[in-house]
Amino acid sequence: MLIKKIVPLLLFVSLPLHAQDSLLLRDYGYVKQYDPWLTHKNAAALTRYARQNIVEAEAFVTKGNGGLVDYTDSRNTLEAGACVESFYRLSRRVVGYGAISYANWTGRDMTGSAFMQDRMPFNLVEDSLTNDGRKHRDTYRLTGGLGVDVWQGISFGARLDYTSANYAKYKDLRHKNKLMDLSLTLGAYAPVSSWMSVGADYTYQRTTESVTFGAYGKSDKVYKTLIDYGAMMGRVEQFGNEGFTDKSREMPFFEDGHGGSLQLELRPWTARDVTLFASLDLHHETGYYGRKSPYTITYTNHGRDVFEAQGRLSYGIAASRMFLDMRYAHEKTVNRAETYRPLINDAGSTYYEYYDAAETGTRKWDDLSLHYTLQLGLCEELPGWQIVAGYQLCQRQQTACLYPFFRYQHLKRNTASLAATRNLIMSKGVLSVALQASYGKGSGEPCQDGTFTTPDDRQEPPATMEAFLLREYRYLTAAQYGVGGSVKYAFRFPGTRLKTHARVLVDYRTTSEENPYTQGNGHVRVGLAIGCTF
Repeated sequence: MLIKKIVPLLLFVSLPLHAQDSLLLRDYGYVKQYDPWLTHKNAAALTRYARQNIVEAEAFVTKGNGGLVDYTDSRNTLEAGACVESFYRLSRRVVGYGAISYANWTGRDMTGSAFMQDRMPFNLVEDSLTNDGRKHRDTYRLTGGLGVDVWQGISFGARLDYTSANYAKYKDLRHKNKLMDLSLTLGAYAPVSSWMSVGADYTYQRTTESVTFGAYGKSDKVYKTLIDYGAMMGRVEQFGNEGFTDKSREMPFFEDGHGGSLQLELRPWTARDVTLFASLDLHHETGYYGRKSPYTITYTNHGRDVFEAQGRLSYGIAASRMFLDMRYAHEKTVNRAETYRPLINDAGSTYYEYYDAAETGTRKWDDLSLHYTLQLGLCEELPGWQIVAGYQLCQRQQTACLYPFFRYQHLKRNTASLAATRNLIMSKGVLSVALQASYGKGSGEPCQDGTFTTPDDRQEPPATMEAFLLREYRYLTAAQYGVGGSVKYAFRFPGTRLKTHARVLVDYRTTSEENPYTQGNGHVRVGLAIGCTF
């Protein structure tokens, strides 16, 4: 009862809107967040969508500056792009979800990794700080989901997530990348009773990223790359006509796998709109780097196992709603280097004979996040206030091996955040003001080196890249303070049914901890976006 009295007082600015302007009271973020089934990959549950069709489109541009970035990033970035996303009921039994986006990104003065993806089983890192140059990336994403109610709420669905990207460095040592990431999910959903719903799905995942290395013109300069098996330890390879950076051919990284998840929703107290949602997900993937052919070399193979658990506890009363979201993910990747020797067949062609692969690295990631969301003063599909408090724990363990040497790294990072958004309903529009703050700090040592046995005089220590090791260590463990905010104004475009908006944002992170391998103690990002909802 107390909440019912307080909520109207919090909406201290609430001028009435005309009935034809109720479009302004639709917020796409609120519609998408309201039901956790709608954002799950099991598209069969899209049939739960019971609101009016909604589409949001936006174009944006952001600029970033500052040296507080990881070794894979740039201290001078520019990104522009556009996206469209929608929930649409096609008929009484069929609901669709779709999203498409494009992003054009440029980073200056970059070296670092040659790969686009994070969490690779190994890495290809430039073994120099003097070859920095401009990098450019184009990313295209397409998502489509369809849920069909076949009988009394029992539904089947399919979802496709497709990403394509091009990436290039425009200074020697140059590289050109092509990425394709495909995920296909087939699922089922059933409302078992008035207080329980269940779902299940199967997913096939396939990823390829091909890399082509090259140098412009003729030069006597020698370029080297660190084959990083973990924590910047591995072996150095000279750029030429063979190996991981073979300039004579395109080198593909390939991975595919299968997985599935189970979902459960309980509504023990429907009178108070209390719901509990949970999802468990398991995936196993395998892959390799090189070419699978008798006459070409496969350099590595790897296996990856992923476990993920998600949950939400939600509660609604009067004109307010509360969500407590939890996510935990554990990922383990084991990489092995192939051992082989070249042979010549009767026709005079060279082929390769493979032996037992040698384990070169194990990487484990643990990610835990908790977010509490409070929405007050709901007016149709627009909260007057939204307050989000979050906590995130990230943990990484890596072991790199080049027998008899090994390197171990164990890092943790804790981050707490708080954000508040105020939506002010005006006579001809909605003004949204958001503020946020965060604090994060990590722990652990850069690395611990050792040996399994005493090496003999002929065994040289493995190669390392201490500059990138310490730059990444500082980025992950240094105490960082962040503040930011945004202002958004939405109005009905004259003569249309478009809720048009413009938004400006700024974020700033800083640290007081010095590091000779970085070029600044802060990073600022500013952005501008325009879009519409209909």
